Parts: sequence; C-alpha cells; structure tokens
Amino acid sequence: MTSNTTLPVQADLQAYYPVSFEPDVFTKEERFLLNPFFTNLDKPVFVLQNLPTEIAAALASRYSRSMWGLRRVFLKEYIWPLVHPELLPGWESLDIASRKSSLETKDEVLGFITYLNEHGGLEHVADIQRARKFFEKWLNQYGDDSIAELGSYLVGIEGVSMLCSIWGVESIPYASLIAKSTRYVNFSDKRTDGEYKFIIPGEIRGTKYEESYTKALHNLFATYANTISPYTEYVKGIYPKGDDESDTSFHASRQAKAFDDLRELLPFATQTSFAIHANMRSFEAIINNLLAQPFGEARWLGQAIFEELHTVAPSLISRVNTPRGAAVQQYRAQMITYKGKLGKKVKTNNGVLEKERIRLLDYTKDAEKKILSAYLFHEGTSGYDEITQSINKLSAEERKKMLKELLKLRSNGGSNMPREAIRFNTVEDAFKHAHYSFLLLIRGGDLRDLYRHRYADKAISCMNLRNGYTLENEVIKSPFIKQISQALEGVKKVYDDLEKKDPSISQYVVPFGYRQELYLQLSAWEVYWIGELRTGTQARPEYGEICRQMASIAKRVDPNIFSAMIIGEEEGRIPRRKYAKKLEEKAKE
Repeated sequence: MTSNTTLPVQADLQAYYPVSFEPDVFTKEERFLLNPFFTNLDKPVFVLQNLPTEIAAALASRYSRSMWGLRRVFLKEYIWPLVHPELLPGWESLDIASRKSSLETKDEVLGFITYLNEHGGLEHVADIQRARKFFEKWLNQYGDDSIAELGSYLVGIEGVSMLCSIWGVESIPYASLIAKSTRYVNFSDKRTDGEYKFIIPGEIRGTKYEESYTKALHNLFATYANTISPYTEYVKGIYPKGDDESDTSFHASRQAKAFDDLRELLPFATQTSFAIHANMRSFEAIINNLLAQPFGEARWLGQAIFEELHTVAPSLISRVNTPRGAAVQQYRAQMITYKGKLGKKVKTNNGVLEKERIRLLDYTKDAEKKILSAYLFHEGTSGYDEITQSINKLSAEERKKMLKELLKLRSNGGSNMPREAIRFNTVEDAFKHAHYSFLLLIRGGDLRDLYRHRYADKAISCMNLRNGYTLENEVIKSPFIKQISQALEGVKKVYDDLEKKDPSISQYVVPFGYRQELYLQLSAWEVYWIGELRTGTQARPEYGEICRQMASIAKRVDPNIFSAMIIGEEEGRIPRRKYAKKLEEKAKE
C-alpha cells in the first residue's frame, strides 16, 4: 500500500449515509443540558461521555424499549426531572424540606453541567495528553493489544438497518449489544416525509431499482401498520383476560404478542437503534469488520464509529487509520470476495431440499472423558496426560456417577431448585471442552435473536427467500392472513432483480418471516445456558421451541452430561403474560 493511497477508513462514503435518519431537534436549553454527555447531538453515531457506568447501562436498557432516540431519553428521563423538579407531578404536595432538597440538587446538577460546558469535560483536569502519548507508543509502535482492552465506551447508533447490525456488529463475540426491541416498539411510525422507516441502500438510490424496492417495502410496512391494532384485538379475543390479570397487564401482554407475531413482516432494511459497549480492542475489530463488508452502509458505519471514538480516545483507536489497520481491512474484504468466487465454483442447483428445522451436524464423541479430564486438571495435583489416562480407564458407570455428583453441586446441597434459580449456578468451565454443532433453519427474526448472543462459533449466509416463510399459527388462522401473505410474496420480484445485481443488497428486502440457515457450534456449557435461559415463559413460542429442541437433542446424545439441565416447558401462547403481571406488581410496591 503506497503512501498516497486512500485508507479504507478515509474513503468518501457519504453516498451510503442513512439519509432516512432524522435527528432529534433540541432547543438551546436542551443542547446546553446534553452537550457534555455526548460527542454530538445530531449524527446517527455518538459516544456517551462524563456519565457514571450505572446511568449509561440503565439508559441503554431503557433505550431499547423506547420510540425516542437515546439522547432524548436521557434528557426527558434523567436530566429534565433534576433541573426542573417544579414541573413534575406532585410538586405542590411536597413538604418544604423536600422542595428545598430538590432545588439544591437542581443547583448542583446545573453547576456541574455548566462547568463541563465551559471547560470541555474532564480532559482539562487530568493529564490526558500524557496518557495518550503512552498509549500511542505502546499500542501503535509495539502493538500491545492488551492495552486497548483497558479502555471501554458505550456507542449509540441510530437510523441504520437491521441488516447492518447483524453483519457488522453482532458477529463480534466480546462486545455487548442491546438493540431496539421488536416486541415493545411499534415500527409503524413514519418519517416526516411520510415514508416508513426503512433504509434505501446507497447502491440503488437514483437507479431503476429504487422505485420497485420502495414500493415493495412500503407495502410490507403498510400491512404491518394497518394490521397491528385489529390483530391485537383479535389476540385479545382468542386469549381473553384471566381472573388474575388487570386491564393494564392484559393489554401489555396481548400487544407484545401482536408485535411478536407481526414482526415477520419487517424487512432487514428496517431502521433500528442500538447501543454497543466494548473495549477498544473489540471496537477496532468491529470497525475493521464493517469496513470490509461489500455493502456501503456497513462501511459508512465503520467509518462513523471510528470518527466518534477518535474524538474521545484517539490513541486507543488510531491503528484503524494506519497502513497496518488498512491491511487488516483489505485482508478481510479479500476473504469475503474470495468466498463469493469459490461459492460460484461449487454452486449447486437452487432447488429447495427438504430440511430439518434443527439438525445436529456433529458433536464431541468422548465428551464425558473430556469434561472430567478438564475438571480434574483444573484441580492441579496431576498432569493432564496422567489425568486423561486415569479417566479413560473408568467404566461408563463410574463416569456417570462422577458427573452426577458434580452436577448435584449446582443445587447447593438442596434439591428441586426451580429453573429460574438454578440457571444462575452455571455448570463448571470444564463443560466448555465438549461441543455440539447445529444447523438451524429458522425465521430471520429468530436468527437475529440467536445471532446476537455471544456464542463461540456461528455462521450465516446472505439473507434470502429460497427456503420460504413461516408464520405463527394465530396469524395463519386470522382474518388477516391474505394481506400478510400477499405482502410477503410481493418482495420476490425485486429480490430476484437485486440478487442478480448484488446479493449483498438483495438482503435488505428479505422479511423476518423467511427462513434462513444458521450454523451454531455450542459448548456443553452454552447448551446449558441457552437451554435454561431461553426456554422460559418470556421467550417467544417459536424462539423458545428452537432452544428447547437444541437442548433436548444434546441431552439425548449425552444424557449424563445434561442430566441436571432443566429445560423450560411452553406455558401458553402469551409469552409475557406472567412478566406483565410481575411488572405491574413491582410498580405498586
């Protein structure tokens, strides 16, 4: 790479900017209150700063269930009540001491915000330049990656596609991500220009493809928007209010069911928001991964994340913008390109084969021996080879007894601990030495839910239509099935046209209801985790059944290893019924 070559992170990627993103408009006072806490107030990508960790975490969690942007949520729910306590409900009924305390807090908060606005944050208090010189020397000159793991940030991202979040971000195992929920957020809202909130990729803006693309996606969203309210009433009719439910919990749980069922109409072009918390080494991997992607929106996002992180920690992220970083990005891009070329050479016909929904491809054949050997090796009194030899000499019955005694420890000497409690006593790390490889054929929405979990190994192919779509039974039996099916079928022509042009772009029009293949390799530890966590009453029925089947298959293969796993049973078709009641009860406390 020559010195005058433009590095990938410096490329002109404005053509792929999400033009459908609409920033919040803040007043002069609001900007004054927000400026110290975000790197910007009007871009899709921003970094949180000068905030306690607890506030940032709570803010990200609340953000995932809100229609507002993260900066608006922070203003309305965290800052505004502190600086304008007199406007809160109940102010007039407070006693004098309580009012005085609130006004004193107001003065303290405004004083802190004023200081940050006037002095530019904490950089003028600490010797930040000295720290940056240290990091630049050791990270960039000597490549000590562990240093970059010591700095972490929370990045907010708004207005990008769900496709972009999957391919660029959710594949990084050491980053924590929380995204806008399809269960609690209504995606039928429109932008100020009257169109629904979906991305038109820069590759097709102004081309012959844009009109048919927009029409197909508009039809998906219009069907979703027009069906939400009557379908919610339909769900209430077939699952009437129970004697133990209030009006509030009844409506909340049935509406969540409606959002769950109708999300299959949402395409991967749907605009979403999410927050990522990661150390700078993980952010470097995220940025490199995004910059290597074939579709422009991902590359633009990688560049935008880099630019915002560079404003708060330039020394920890600068390697992305060097020939060394560019070499990594180029290598990853070449691997993606070669994958496409190789795929054409081994390509088979596109006829749809009959496939199992969940199939075990491979598993560790001597899993019991590997787990017990690793467990005893951790004890440290003997070498691994000696331990393995001893374990190999044990009879099957002896190994079974050892595993049974080991797994009994999860209940802390008791018995019959419920799944909700025992899952926190995760099995020993030695269970990570046995692996189970699954191939799943599942809806795109369920793929998105599973893919964001930090599994050891996973792989997907380009989102496509070739395996058809499936819907919840309630949807199939509903009076709305005709228009829903027509909307799902209506994307086929534009998908076929875009796939011929660029398979990476045709993914945008694929609705969540179409089935995709997902490869997962889970350790026995991860099987326990997913089998106990994701099969409870809060899981979507389809999602819970996928996790239940994987756990059950592993248990059939290795019953002794999974003898202590408590797999949740489906408890009705309203997954949030109990949870909605619990939330209401907590609110009354």
